[in-house]
Amino acid sequence: MNLRYTLSAFSFALGVIALAAPSAFAATVDFSCSAGATMYETKADAKKSINECPGDTGVGPAPGTKFYSYSEGGFTVTPYDTVTAPNSQWAWGPDEGDAAPSIKSGGANGGLPDAGAISVTDGGGYFDFESVVINFGPKPSNDDSDLAATETYTFLGYANGALVFDPPSVTCGPTYNTTTGAIKGTTCKGGYQTVDSANSTVAINDLVIELSTSGLGTSAVGNAPDPDYTNLRIDDIDVTATPEPGTLLLLGSGLSALAFAVRRRMGA
Repeated sequence: MNLRYTLSAFSFALGVIALAAPSAFAATVDFSCSAGATMYETKADAKKSINECPGDTGVGPAPGTKFYSYSEGGFTVTPYDTVTAPNSQWAWGPDEGDAAPSIKSGGANGGLPDAGAISVTDGGGYFDFESVVINFGPKPSNDDSDLAATETYTFLGYANGALVFDPPSVTCGPTYNTTTGAIKGTTCKGGYQTVDSANSTVAINDLVIELSTSGLGTSAVGNAPDPDYTNLRIDDIDVTATPEPGTLLLLGSGLSALAFAVRRRMGA
């Protein structure tokens, strides 16, 4: 075997490995019920393929429709039970969002329950969690309300069932000016806000996003407790599908072995 043949084989092997290595791609789950998206109300619906997203029309199901699973761009969102949110229920909300629609905890009534969590997966594949748009607080039409609640969001990342990131939960304070409409306290109060992940380079195959509030909001009329003012919503989950960590290790090992073979041949 001469040097020219060895180098040709090396180049061919590099091409094969490069083609075989999966590439990363970014996606945004925006709950738009766009072409290819699926939404099922129950496990039975999923088995029967009763899709609440009507094809490529971009029009979703009825407002307040609770869902068992929602899939878009290869990613699937499902309600997730945690200690804080033991009975998570989420519904599709066509009228609100960073850019409507979004999903809201508690079904048609956006204020109940006072905690909810979702799981985001990629069919078992690995991905990076980049950011999510969340909303605590009053609906846009109710921004003269005074919220008497403490609000918290938590991100948990898992890889094959093992917890790989668990940054501290972020809690927001309960001050909202009813006279001027100005936000008082932390910036995650009052409206939709993009929250960036602090672990966007950590590969996971299951993401849990949990939102909770310590109490119900109060309406502007009589300061009566009003669950609609505690409005837990999620929109625009930005994720990037990535190769499995082991795949990259195999790629590197293969390249090293090929390079070693070429060096030996050239030194012979």
